[in-house]
Amino acid sequence: MKHVIKVMPFTYNKIAEGSKKLDVRLFDKQIQQIRLNDIIEYVNVETDVKILCVVRGIAIFENFDMLIDTIPPQLVGYDDKEEIRVRVNRAYTKEQQKDCFACGLFISELDTSFFDKFKYLER
Repeated sequence: MKHVIKVMPFTYNKIAEGSKKLDVRLFDKQIQQIRLNDIIEYVNVETDVKILCVVRGIAIFENFDMLIDTIPPQLVGYDDKEEIRVRVNRAYTKEQQKDCFACGLFISELDTSFFDKFKYLER
């Protein structure tokens, strides 16, 4: 199944360059629909440029502090766990964080070169 998630340019760039291998999210109704091997289409909110990623793993935690303390910050594209805390607190209110679990989606960019071969055969 394919899911669309809009992200800020900074996050989009981290995904595109491959430094963000774990997408930290609130485990809300949208994210609860995501399963292993699903496709996530990340859309840059400023440019509408898209990148396709495959969900390789899902980790659910009671709260963001547990997630951040457990996961190496380099998987999220940072060197410092405190920077992740700052970003999470900017993205989600304390109430949202209190009402939902935290989720880490392990992602990798989808290799579409396989599909390009089929496009070539159609010509």
